[in-house]
Amino acid sequence: MKANWKRPALVLLALLVTNQALAQSAANEGRNVPGASLQIEHNIEFSRGGGQPLLLDIYRMDPVAQPSPVVVWIRDNAPGSTRVDTPAPGLIRNGGVAVVSIDYRSAAPVADQLADARAAIDWIRSQANTYQFDPANIAVMGFGNGARLAALLGTTGTDDNRIQAVVALAGPVNSGDMV
Repeated sequence: MKANWKRPALVLLALLVTNQALAQSAANEGRNVPGASLQIEHNIEFSRGGGQPLLLDIYRMDPVAQPSPVVVWIRDNAPGSTRVDTPAPGLIRNGGVAVVSIDYRSAAPVADQLADARAAIDWIRSQANTYQFDPANIAVMGFGNGARLAALLGTTGTDDNRIQAVVALAGPVNSGDMV
């Protein structure tokens, strides 16, 4: 029987981020706190792939004094996973970044999935002024198949669509590739 250690690792990460965010916000609960607040925008179409709309969600603080670095969250495509499964709130409150959670064609070949992710990066750069993104500071972070796409984004491409950082969590490994 094959062990499934990916889910517990993601749950642990989510709990750590959530607990830290809750501890920081507990003192202000119920108060109208001046300054920036978390803004979430869902289901923004950034491209079309295979005849279907590709959507993203944006999590960011607003207003901000200067453009925010962006972390692109690329989810796993396992059954039951959704764009909503994101570490965005913890990253934003603790790290001062914006998070963009993207869709991709999960049943398509990897080359098409990579093209979808690149289209999202291009869209983020094209919308930098609208959303106060820093187009020169974009990182990708993924889990499972999303980790594979994040790693591919970090190791392929041209100068005009290169990203600055990669976080690949529990990416798929072909046991035939092990030495």
